Formats: sequence, structure tokens, C-alpha cells
Amino acid sequence: MSSLIQKSLDSMLSKGHARRLSPVENFFALAQRQKLYKNFTMVVKFKNKINSKGLLYHAVRNIIFQNPLMGCTVVNTDYSDLVTPKPQHDYIKILDKLKFKDLFIYGGNVPKETAKRMEYINDIVLPYGHGNPFWKLIILDDFTLGYISNHISSDGITAKNFFQDLQHQLNTLALPSSDIDYDNELILDYQTDQHLLPTLPPALDSIISHKPPLWYYPEFLYTMYKISKTCELIQPSIHHAHHYKSINIPPEQLSQIQKMIKAHNVTMTPYLETAWLVSQKQINLLETSSNVDIITAVDTRHYISSDVDREKYRYGLHACSTHTYWKVMNDFKWSSVREVHKYMKWGVRTKRALFRLGFITSDKLANKHNLDGFFKDKLKQGKKGNTMFSNVGVVNNSNDEFEFEDVVFAQHMNGTYFKFCFCCATDLLNGGLNIVVSVPKCDIDEDELDLLMNQFEKNVIQGCKE
Repeated sequence: MSSLIQKSLDSMLSKGHARRLSPVENFFALAQRQKLYKNFTMVVKFKNKINSKGLLYHAVRNIIFQNPLMGCTVVNTDYSDLVTPKPQHDYIKILDKLKFKDLFIYGGNVPKETAKRMEYINDIVLPYGHGNPFWKLIILDDFTLGYISNHISSDGITAKNFFQDLQHQLNTLALPSSDIDYDNELILDYQTDQHLLPTLPPALDSIISHKPPLWYYPEFLYTMYKISKTCELIQPSIHHAHHYKSINIPPEQLSQIQKMIKAHNVTMTPYLETAWLVSQKQINLLETSSNVDIITAVDTRHYISSDVDREKYRYGLHACSTHTYWKVMNDFKWSSVREVHKYMKWGVRTKRALFRLGFITSDKLANKHNLDGFFKDKLKQGKKGNTMFSNVGVVNNSNDEFEFEDVVFAQHMNGTYFKFCFCCATDLLNGGLNIVVSVPKCDIDEDELDLLMNQFEKNVIQGCKE
């Protein structure tokens, strides 16, 4: 690293404005370094125009200054050696400078249709390296803004919190002068602004242990063995083009579904997951396997103890997951939904959602293997499962000047870990429930995918048989 970067890093370390990437953050950093992952995206349409550079400048600046993790970059090192163990992770530090034009992309000819639009945005790659922010905003039209982020220090809940905070800022701020050249205006200048910035919070996996107890290891290995032997796994298809399909369930219809699931004491995620797995069976996609696997993203913030300031963790990478298999289901039944619901609650309550991630990011593994090389080889030589499921839940909306009209969340796994990537976001006020499914084109024909999406939507709206 250059002497200037080293000097900047040393100064920030002494002030609490830099630290090492945590094991979990490093796992997603290596996915970025090795080009195994691109980005995730949340797109929000507003009721009124949000294309004022002055308003966006001040709103985003206020958010960064309250949450300094949003103003960070990585101090990257040489990763050409993929053999020698490298247990010391890269540093993250606050950016020395961040101009408005460094953070904003103008959409240009981005498709209007939801699925095509998300496909276009999810293929944008944010470069990994010093001076590059971890996220950007894309202005799609006068009313629509997209949050694009890699997974190093951000997750779906971060995106949700960002838009909720942005809405608050936009509703609060007065319209600033339009005479300023905002493109070249500094949102952040560390030398001038450092005294205004809080210290970086410790990584959540440094205060919430992800380390699995000894009893978890045989259980985890048995689950992986069962998935490998009884579920239909296919070859990774890295960097292949993806199909994108979207479904919108408007608020009135969503309200009826919520009444149904509440009456059966379950929640939306297991209801949707069960409908998805059943739908695959009903159109004969699961003919060769007795079981089907699914991974479900879990918000690690659930585990923050009462003595920790939760506000510090509104932003950051705080996602863990459960990964399990289910016997192939022929019919959409409430008993099946309850079983999935019960498993999810158990997986979160017993911290199994933490332990799975702790297993693959352990210090023992990092000391023994070069993780960049290890996971790159594992992905290319291994098989991928059925579905990665991520539901960011309800995005709070206010019927104010900058009310949300619609909220969409999407990503793809770049053809690596799972065949289907299933993402959901809900705006109860206007947009309803938006579901976006992505899958590599080489893994399924578009006609077959359309059949699956139609069957799934029918199941979700009609509800269970019994």
C-alpha cells in the first residue's frame, strides 16, 4: 500500500474510523474480489419528484454522518496468491473524499418493466478497492431511485433502513439552492469533517458470537450430506445471463393473504417458501429428487442484547441464514406451512442461523486455507442447491410529500450457490408485496419458468387446501 494510504489508515485507526473486516464481512469481500457476486438492489418509486441534486446531496450527507459505515472503503491488498493462508483481513476505513458524482449513477436507457430493470441493475459491478464506496444510488427517472450495494458492509435491511431514513430526510429538508455544481460537491471530506463523524461500530459478529458449539458440527455435516444425496443439485453457472420474473400482489389482495396466515398462526416467509417449493413439484420440476433444499436469510440484529445500542447497527452486514431440506411436497397445505414456520422459529431461537455462517468463516479455516482460493475452488467444483430466499419484510412508509409508491428488492447469486434467487419487499400503503425471482437462463427454459411463476402466484393468492 502507498505511504499516503498507510498514513490515512494509521490516522483513522487511532480515531476509531478504521478497523479490520470481520470474518463475516471478509467472506462477502472475497466474493467481490473473486468476482463471485455482483450486487443486491432496492428500487423505490416516490410519489413526488426526487431528482433534485441539492436535496439528495444534503439527505445522503446527513445519513452518512449519522452512520459512518456508509462512508467507508476498503484498503485492499494483493490477492494474486490464492494458495498461502491469509488470516489477516483487509481494513475498512472512511473514505478520504467522496464527491456527489462518485456516489450517483444516472440510469439512461434502463428498462421500465420491473423484472428487466432489476436484471439490468443487478449486473452492475461495484469495483473492489481503495477509494471506491461499497454502494451507489442510481437515478432511474424523476421519481425513482435505486440503492445498489455489494454485500461487504450492507444487507437487505440496510437498504430498507436507508430508504426509510432518506424519506425522513427528504420530508424534513428545505429545497436548497440549485446554483451549486453538486456533481463535484464533496459529500465527505475527511480532513475537514472527521470531528463530525462517530466512530465505526464494532462488527456485529465480534460482539455476537457465531462460533458453533461442538454438537453443531455433526448436525451441520449430516444436513449437508443429506442435501448432497437426496436433493437435486446442479453445476454452478457463473457469469451466465439470468431470467428475471416479478410478481406484484397489491395491498388489498395482500391484506386478505395476511388475514389467512394470521388465522393459522404462521408468518409470511414460511407461507411463501412453502408455496414456492410446492409449485416446483406441481409443474414437475422436482421429479428426480426426494428432498429439496432452501436457504433463508435471517437478520442478525435479532440477537443484539439490550445493553447494546441497536441504532449503531441499522446499517452494515448483519445477515446470517438457515439452510435445510424438505421432503418434496405435492400439495399446498397449512400443515406444511406450519412445519416450515416451526423450523424457522427454532433455527433462529437456537442460534443455528448464526452457527452456519460461523462454521464457514471460522478462524480455523482461515488459518488453514487461503479463503479466496478455497471458496473459489469449492464453487467451481461443487454443486448448487435450489433456492436462496430473502425477505426484507415491510418497508415503513409515511403518507407525506415523499411517500413511497412502490418498493422492489432483488439480487442474483451470479449462478453460484443456488439455482433460484427469491427476493421480497412489502409496502403496505401503496405498492403491496413485490417478489422478484432470478435464475440463470441455462438452468431453466423461460416457458417453464413462466409456468412456475403462474402456479406459484395462484397458490399464494388462493391459499392452502386444508
